Amino acid sequence: MRLIELNINSFGRFINETPMVGLPNSFVLFYGKNESGKTTLFHLIKSLLYGFTPANRDQHPYNPWEVDKIDFSGRLRLDNGEEIEITRKLLSTPRGQLLQGNNAIDLRNKPLPYVNHISTEIYEKIYSLRVEDLVQLQGKGWDEIQDKLLANYGSHLIRNTREVLKELQEEANSVYRESGRGGFLIKKLEGEIKSLKKERLEAIKRQQDIRENQQRLEVINNLIEEKSLERIKLKQLTAKVKKLIPLKGLLKDLEATSNSFINKDIYDDLPKNPLEKRDELNELVNQLNDFIEDKQRMINLKSNKVSDVTDYEKQILHSKDEINEYVKNAGRIQYMRDSVEKLKTEINIINERIKYEGKKLLNEEVNNEILASIEGLSLSQTKIAYEDYRKVKADIDDATKSYEFLSNQSINFKIPSFYVISAIAGTIIAAVGYGLNASIITFLGVVIGVFGGGGYVTSKLLKNQLYKQKNDDAQIKALQKKLEEATIKLANAKEALFSLFRGIPLPEVVILNIDEMVLSGIIKIKDDIYQLNEKQKLLKEKEGSLNKEVEGLQNFLNTLEITDTNENSLYSLKEQLDGVQKKLLVNDGLIEELEALKEEESSLNKKLQEVLKLLADIEEKLKILGNGDIEKGVEIFQLNNKLELKLRLIEEKLMEWSNIEEQKKELNQLENNEGWIFQDLQLEKTELVMEELEEKLQELRDEKKEKQLAIDNLLNSITIDDIESQLLMIQSDYEMACIKRDKLALLTEIIKKAEEEFREENQPDVLKNASHYFNIITNGRYSNIYVEETDEGTCIMVKKAGVLAAQQVTESFSKGTLNQLYLSLRLSLMDHLDKGFEKLPVCFDELFINWDKERLENNFKLLKEISHNRQIFFFTCHNWLAEQIENTFNTTRISL
Repeated sequence: MRLIELNINSFGRFINETPMVGLPNSFVLFYGKNESGKTTLFHLIKSLLYGFTPANRDQHPYNPWEVDKIDFSGRLRLDNGEEIEITRKLLSTPRGQLLQGNNAIDLRNKPLPYVNHISTEIYEKIYSLRVEDLVQLQGKGWDEIQDKLLANYGSHLIRNTREVLKELQEEANSVYRESGRGGFLIKKLEGEIKSLKKERLEAIKRQQDIRENQQRLEVINNLIEEKSLERIKLKQLTAKVKKLIPLKGLLKDLEATSNSFINKDIYDDLPKNPLEKRDELNELVNQLNDFIEDKQRMINLKSNKVSDVTDYEKQILHSKDEINEYVKNAGRIQYMRDSVEKLKTEINIINERIKYEGKKLLNEEVNNEILASIEGLSLSQTKIAYEDYRKVKADIDDATKSYEFLSNQSINFKIPSFYVISAIAGTIIAAVGYGLNASIITFLGVVIGVFGGGGYVTSKLLKNQLYKQKNDDAQIKALQKKLEEATIKLANAKEALFSLFRGIPLPEVVILNIDEMVLSGIIKIKDDIYQLNEKQKLLKEKEGSLNKEVEGLQNFLNTLEITDTNENSLYSLKEQLDGVQKKLLVNDGLIEELEALKEEESSLNKKLQEVLKLLADIEEKLKILGNGDIEKGVEIFQLNNKLELKLRLIEEKLMEWSNIEEQKKELNQLENNEGWIFQDLQLEKTELVMEELEEKLQELRDEKKEKQLAIDNLLNSITIDDIESQLLMIQSDYEMACIKRDKLALLTEIIKKAEEEFREENQPDVLKNASHYFNIITNGRYSNIYVEETDEGTCIMVKKAGVLAAQQVTESFSKGTLNQLYLSLRLSLMDHLDKGFEKLPVCFDELFINWDKERLENNFKLLKEISHNRQIFFFTCHNWLAEQIENTFNTTRISL
């Protein structure tokens, strides 16, 4: 990827810069003093590739305060030869566009699709090399690249050979030792084989004891099962009887209580406390009547407070949006008036400045005709006409000198020079007098000019007569003809120059000898005239807009019959609108309250009818219960109430029984089928039989426990099969341990040899490439770079040419060698990151200012090789370094 063109409209200190076209493909040199924008250019290149960071115009450090925007574009040539154009702008939001052939891609603030393989942090940290970068590794950028380097060197599954060899030795010592000392594996296995053979004899006797105890245990289990079944049956029957005796009593009480109720249907329809309920209902009737009267009184009060709205108020309310809009725009009308007055003031200032500059230039007041002439004056045509005049005048002077020389050779007669001086002086004085409108000076100049011209002509005629008498040379005649033609051209040039200044009262001598001060004055007046015209045009537009706004306001106020059309009338109308809206708001609230009050009144009347109906129903049922007597009906209600409480207690007790219906069935079954008599004596006999069964069962359990414990103890001991199995396993382990001992010894020697060959042949591509760069930059002094794992961690090893042993890089190395090593690794990392992708440009900022001549020349060799595949941007403020780069790379600096 090569940057071939850069156009900067605004970025940092660069505003409207000359486009950088045709940038070199390989090496681009930027030269400028400190603070001239070198760092700014690097961030511009980064922003071109990756977008803006931060993407906020107010926070971006390179947003120029003069224009408050960032705007630049560039053209790139990709590695395949295709050219693309990128435009980026940071306004209120970041914008970006990529032109690729006929396709336009909206980038917004995204990176170019060709640089996604490198993050912006990596590019800034790795692809920008400064002089301080050669002595320290920085931040996140180097951490990420170091991770990539180590990942390329191997993976997490490949371990350090030193650690592997150490572990192999430790494992070999745990299997076998030549000295025989310590508890190594083979010695331990031989002892275990001997012990297992002894345990096999003891296991044979334990098998006989287990068979005898198992036979007695089987008899005990049969007896326990028989006695347990008998005990369970008795226990279940006893528990069932004990459980059903209370149920039988509750069912008997329930039946008796249910038969004692009087007129139970009428009782069930009455409330729990009918007398209290009747009193409560009467009190509630009185309260509801009071509430209804209060609601009616509030309805009448609210109805009287609702206000009427007049037709004029309705008209104002109808025009609410227009009134609010005009009130909102009242400030804009005042702003427009202030803008018009401001423009008028600026126009007056420019007029005064034009008058001042005109008087200073022309020494008189300027009028519109003079200003029109100045405005129409073309500076480019004036420059061309003035150059033509000077050229013709120079030609006349040269021809005159040649003519005089030839005349002196042939004739000794010489025309007095004071005639020529008098003629020229008289012409200048007459021109000045004419320009100043001074007739005396003009007359004096004419007299002097006639005297000088007449004397010159007379002398010339005399000389010509003598010349004809003595010499008729063809060369002199040719010069005369040339002078005549040049004189005509001079007159024409003067006329052309005077015609450009026609209408501008400048003296001819000033016009013929115009200087920078006069031109500067004319330019100032022309600029002021242009500004004046623009201001007047803008004033006309703003006055038109103001009149349109004021006319619209006046027409609106007239529709409301308001004759006074100033802003105070508008604010008064706004106050009336607020008053009407407030009145309507109050009315809406009152109407809403009236509807709520009427709804509440209706609800109270409905509730009153319900209460009256409930009160009449209670009194009617009490009469029926007491055979026409309410008091007697109350007594019967209280009696039934007591019976209901008793019945409820019985039912609550019955509810405590789960599956009550099944319990009733069991009760009937015991009484009818099994002939059970629910008495205490029968329960005591049954419980005595159960105790005897329990004692017998406990004796059998104790014996069973003893036998089982004996069997368990015997079974917990190791069996013959286990011993035989263990013996076979240990003998197999013993053979494997001997084999493993031999394998570990052989593997240790193989790894040592393989590690030595691998380190020479299989170093990663990054280090191979870095070794190549390091060899170039050190002029062949070093040949290889390695990464080696030690007890202290990862370290870098280098190998000198002609030396077999590699050397670890430490602080004892010279600063220059460390710088060369770091630069080689850094450039190799760039190649690694770009592999298979676009080669991104690299930026060097004062990278080699501290390098000696030899190292600098070697480094230039490396940069030449790098620049074949990657574009290099080099920034420096040192002239000597810039000159050396120009000579070496055949490039031309770009001065900032």
